[in-house]
Formats: sequence, structure tokens, C-alpha cells
Amino acid sequence: MSKKTIVVDLGGSILFPKLGQINWKLLKSFKRFIKQKGGRKRFILVVGGGGTARAYQKQARELKINRDQALDWIGIRATRLNAEFLKAFLGELAWPELVTTENQKVPRNSKAVVSGGWHPGNSTDYVAIKLAKKYKAEKVVIATNIDYVYDSDPKKNPRAKKFESMSWREFNQLFRQKWKPGMTVPLDPKAARLGQKINIPLCFLNGNNLINLQNAIRGKKFKGTMISRI
Repeated sequence: MSKKTIVVDLGGSILFPKLGQINWKLLKSFKRFIKQKGGRKRFILVVGGGGTARAYQKQARELKINRDQALDWIGIRATRLNAEFLKAFLGELAWPELVTTENQKVPRNSKAVVSGGWHPGNSTDYVAIKLAKKYKAEKVVIATNIDYVYDSDPKKNPRAKKFESMSWREFNQLFRQKWKPGMTVPLDPKAARLGQKINIPLCFLNGNNLINLQNAIRGKKFKGTMISRI
């Protein structure tokens, strides 16, 4: 019996919230989960840039580096640094190479495979959904520092409407922005369009709650937003 593949997009905002700051509690708990309770699942872990990327992009803008491609590459290198750290921390659980390109061949017997960003024009959300398509994953789990998909920023709008479930079509009608480095949306536009095209089930949740994250991975009821064809 082959392992079921699940792609988990671990937001840098929860693992590496500030430059030089690491969420050790979450890292240790997640490693323990993969080792002891992952069952017959194969994990593809995509790591975001978090505070590392934001800090360097902020400094770049202050130095008048405003070209989108340059800012994107700064963010991509930050995601790869974070991903390299996670891979090293997982040790023998992880495939020893970092996935940095779409065409990279990955052995199917690996318990966990780790990737960061790939190229300018999108975020690690797109990498996660692209890998889900390539390896026929049963779903994608997006772990961020926000509980649900909202129709506007809940930190700025206390009346923001939350969604516990929605279709890909509804999501893409709600969020029509073009990609900009460092933009704050639940999913980057390119990732969302690909998600709708391949109709992959996606769980969006707050990854700081590890039990909730585990429930989403296991297919149990979770607090967050389920995006699929409805």
C-alpha cells in the first residue's frame, strides 16, 4: 500500500515570526507528530519566509531597492534558509536535499520532503499547490497565523466576515489582486488560480494550534476554512 501524500505549507509567520526568532515549541511538536503519528502518510513541507523575509525586504525598500524581481529573490532566499533549517532539524525523517525547482526528482519513499520558494512572481503557496499537483496529493494544508479566510483583514476590520467553507470560484472572485512581493492575502493569486484549475482540497487554518493542524492533516474536523468544489 502506497503512502498518501499531504502537502503542508508552513507559514514562516508561525515558524520564524521575527528575524532570528524560532518557534521551537511548534517545531518540536510537529517533528514528534511526523515521527510518531504520521501513519502511512508522506509529507511535503513547504516553508515560507516569515519575519526573515519581511526584515530583509523592509531594509531593501529603505535602500530604494523597489524592483519586484529583486524583492522576490530576497524573499525566496529567506524561504530557502528557513526550509534548510527545518530540514536539518527533521534529521533522518527528511530527504537530504531541498526542493528548489519544479523538475527536481524526489524519491517516493521519503517520510518528509522540504521545499522553500522557487522563482519570482509568486509565493510558497504556489509551490505547495504545484507540488500537490505533481505528486497527486490528497490535499493541501495551509498553516498560517490566521484562523480563517476572511473577506478583509480581520486585524484592521473587526467586522470582517469569516468563511468556514467556500469554493475555489468564490475564493478567486473575492481576491483578485495581482501578485506583489510581501503582499498579505490568504493565498497568492497565482496559487489560487492553480488550486481552482486542479480542484485540490485545501485546509486553511492557524498553525499555532498543533492539535488543530493535526486534525486537518488527518481529515478530522478542524477550526479553519475548507476550500474545494461545492
